[in-house]
Amino acid sequence: MLLAGLLGWMLISGCDRPDQPDKMAETSEVEPLVLAVQPFDLPSSVQQHFAPLQSYLSDVLKRPVKLYIATSYEDQIQKVLNNKADLAYMGPTIYVKTQKIQKRAQKPLKPIVTEHPYRGVVVVHEQSDIETLSQLRHKRLALGAYFSYAGHFAPRDALNQAGVRLADLSLYSFLQRHHRAAMSVVYRHFDAAATTEGIARRMISQGHPLRIIHSTKPLAPIVLAANHHLSDALVETLQIALLNPNFDQELTLSLFSPQGYQAYQGQHYREVERVMTHFER
Repeated sequence: MLLAGLLGWMLISGCDRPDQPDKMAETSEVEPLVLAVQPFDLPSSVQQHFAPLQSYLSDVLKRPVKLYIATSYEDQIQKVLNNKADLAYMGPTIYVKTQKIQKRAQKPLKPIVTEHPYRGVVVVHEQSDIETLSQLRHKRLALGAYFSYAGHFAPRDALNQAGVRLADLSLYSFLQRHHRAAMSVVYRHFDAAATTEGIARRMISQGHPLRIIHSTKPLAPIVLAANHHLSDALVETLQIALLNPNFDQELTLSLFSPQGYQAYQGQHYREVERVMTHFER
């Protein structure tokens, strides 16, 4: 009887086992969605900063989300255009540039949500005698990436309004990252630098000898967008999860975005397009 029972148990177990590998294979076959972000800061800082959002999106979608830190702003554009990025966390300039290309190809990006507006700043060394943008004439200016709004177009527009063109500077250079531009002032390689208010205030609180001489008006916010091939249903799921999180989700989300998110508003980006058109004509 014992032997018969054991054989019966083995037969039953043998029938059940084939289902398990199939389920595991099915789970492992789900390809991760790729979230492309721009290199606005040190890669280690970007990785750490985005970890909570990456985890949150994976949990909401029940699908792994892989973070891709672009090597440049141009690299992020190419990843989207070549369908190698499913989701993209894009600054206003990159969003406007990429959306214009995608619309011409009739493959527009699908904006999901935006952060709140932010500010760009121009910083100098705390011991510098520079107080205004007009005093940057014949000085050295460090910019971020060419396609950075806070690191290039917004401060350039502010300089233009102060009567200073890039040709009036003794030297200017695109150092690609906000943090690197600000550090060039700390080491006195440049007299001033364009960066974001958040990065500047963080560096000042860390003891770096920087002083803000100019703050922009609130700039068009950063966009989380889906590439054209993702379904409208997935976009709606993310919108609900990011705009109306439950209590537990809100606590998790606050680790990444303490202010939360807001609905996308296209009019915010008209000024971005105007400024870009002015300087790229």
